[in-house]
Amino acid sequence: TVWAALVKLGQKKYLEAIKKALTEPEDTSVRDRAAGLLGEIGEPSIIPFLKSSFGAEKDPLVRLTMAGSLGRLGDSSGLAYLEESLGSPNELVKVIVVKALGRIKQDYSLPLLREAWKDKNPFIRTYTIISLGELKQDSCTPILLRALKDPDAGVRMASAQALARYPAPQVIKGLRQVLKDTEVKVFAARSLRKICHKK
Repeated sequence: TVWAALVKLGQKKYLEAIKKALTEPEDTSVRDRAAGLLGEIGEPSIIPFLKSSFGAEKDPLVRLTMAGSLGRLGDSSGLAYLEESLGSPNELVKVIVVKALGRIKQDYSLPLLREAWKDKNPFIRTYTIISLGELKQDSCTPILLRALKDPDAGVRMASAQALARYPAPQVIKGLRQVLKDTEVKVFAARSLRKICHKK
């Protein structure tokens, strides 16, 4: 975003404005956006302030965003909250968690995403596959390949797209096999082209 880019360029006044927005008492959407921006900026010096805000925040969705931003900054303070929230019956909460785990890109993201992939809700599985693709870890490949055979077309499509980031022989083989899947073949073909261009 523009604000995050300005902060990265050294415009400290924008960082202070974002931090101030995190203390906005009335509007949770303002606090949520500010919390996300702090993670996007990637400035480690923000961690103490964000940890303090995380401890004081009452809104569960804003806390999720804060936990995700802390993870992006390399701090695991919010991990327990993310893990706990993954078991929520609320679909929106689960989606927020799996998206956060994909952005965090820490070692602890993968075990939690593996668990989320077992969810009965195909909507959750789809977002989990998208996040696994964002991790760009070779250990994600087996799950992504299995997801090509998921009963839900949305999950299969997400997997075919995510596998474009994994130019391995078994990935190419798996994508070629689903070219017969009428709902997925377009996405598989695109990923195969991207992989071929990387070579």
